[in-house]
Amino acid sequence: MRSGRGRLAMLTTCRWTMMTAAAAVSATSMLPVMQLAGSEITYPEPACYASLKFYNNQRRVFGQVNAECPVGFPIGHSAPFGNWGVVSNYGHASNGTQFAGWKGVWYKKQWNSCTVGHYGPPDCRYYNASGCRTQAAYPDNERIYSATRWAMGLSDWTCQRAAGHVITISGLFMRLHELDWPDDSELVTVLRYPDVNVRMECRTSSSCSGRSNWYSPRARDSAVSANIRVAIDAR
Repeated sequence: MRSGRGRLAMLTTCRWTMMTAAAAVSATSMLPVMQLAGSEITYPEPACYASLKFYNNQRRVFGQVNAECPVGFPIGHSAPFGNWGVVSNYGHASNGTQFAGWKGVWYKKQWNSCTVGHYGPPDCRYYNASGCRTQAAYPDNERIYSATRWAMGLSDWTCQRAAGHVITISGLFMRLHELDWPDDSELVTVLRYPDVNVRMECRTSSSCSGRSNWYSPRARDSAVSANIRVAIDAR
């Protein structure tokens, strides 16, 4: 999927670092091209393709949110609760489970999106944690919020050369929106993350994978938090 590779190049930086005794070998992959010792080499198809999945968990709301408040809200909206979607480096918001909350019996668990005035804490109708003063996702399981595909461009056309490497992905963010279809969605906050490192291990000569640790936000614009991690499968 060339569109996925282009988006990777445009929105993030992905660095390869050899974590073995031969640590002098390093490369920067911004396209299906690898740079080795300053030489740019382009490899033909087929190549080693990596599928990247992005997860979040530990979703929390512990401060002021003003996205689904009743003043002037259109008829049919269900203040103060709403489903939240994620705009990220590799995907758009969808009305699903990208940032699942806690309220509701349907699979789309919602959040109190107006934590001021009549809907402010403490109130167990609108909050489910910390003595009915904050919100926590329930069930608190990991959710896939985005995915993409990337051509590594390895010279032997297999993924085996990825073994022992650490892939570092920089500039990841989640922009959270309270979804108000058919009207415009409202921005809740933006969560930004530090560099995410994924160490690759190979089971066979053509199959490698790795999962990062969980990472907390580096900076945020309001009192919302969630951890993320990245899983990579290369074949």
